[in-house]
Amino acid sequence: MRAPGAGSQGFAFSLDAAPGIGYLKIMRNTHSKIPAGKRVPRDGDSVQALERGMRVLALLARHGPMSASALAAELGVHQSSASRLLRALVKSGFVCKPSFQRFALDAAVLVFAGMALERFPVTAAAVTACNEIYARTGLSAAVAMLRQGRLVYLARIDQSTDASTVLVDNSDFPLHESSLGLILSHSLGRNGMLAELKASLKRAGCAGAGTEPRRLHALTARSLRSHGILYTRGFGRNRFNASICFPIGGERYALAVYSKTRVPSPARACAVLESGKARVLEVWEKRTGRNLSRGRAHAE
Repeated sequence: MRAPGAGSQGFAFSLDAAPGIGYLKIMRNTHSKIPAGKRVPRDGDSVQALERGMRVLALLARHGPMSASALAAELGVHQSSASRLLRALVKSGFVCKPSFQRFALDAAVLVFAGMALERFPVTAAAVTACNEIYARTGLSAAVAMLRQGRLVYLARIDQSTDASTVLVDNSDFPLHESSLGLILSHSLGRNGMLAELKASLKRAGCAGAGTEPRRLHALTARSLRSHGILYTRGFGRNRFNASICFPIGGERYALAVYSKTRVPSPARACAVLESGKARVLEVWEKRTGRNLSRGRAHAE
């Protein structure tokens, strides 16, 4: 599927298949020729096609197999447009048809994800730290970052499930109910935190969007002053939550431990989090070859 740009310096969006792997690319057209009578697409068409292709992959990842009509409804386009996009994704190896009218993710997504994870060494560091915390303490653990008002989990292991490690989950879990959400939004400053929590409460349809953010900001600030970490009891869906925020390579991440059954002391939670944070930094250093002294970690 191609949408050539106008003139000699336009752009084309292409879903191509290379040997052994499908891949997405936007390439520059140096000699584009538009057939007579055909509309000259705008430069934005290629970006729109890419965005729609990525949205299809995200929808299939979130919901599993879907029909072309269901995908078209989610994208807000005619079914014929969705079908053309799906044919290109099937050809590229990103999407397959497990049944007559259903589409699902195909193997090229795994290859793409695997290559992408290699560019995010903090993910491997997060997995190591969470697994070691769970093995040593029995506490659930998670590492996340904040993107566009949502928590992106890099790793999570939960004692209330089968204790398997979840990798890279773009979560719908409300920021205002999560210690990770609170401490990451707190790193944005008071006004930034209030704005993020207000938006989270509105998305969840909760009352108190005017006063609850200020209460949660005060709770977070008070805990950080008292313990050096965010520590809560009976908050959200757990008996205990604790989290710590730290920067690596210009990004801010947070590590949390929590439990539905146990309530360790603030001092014990702080020790577990500090040890986990140190492990994240240690593994990140090894994978990147960069040396971060613990004292200079906050300058990153």
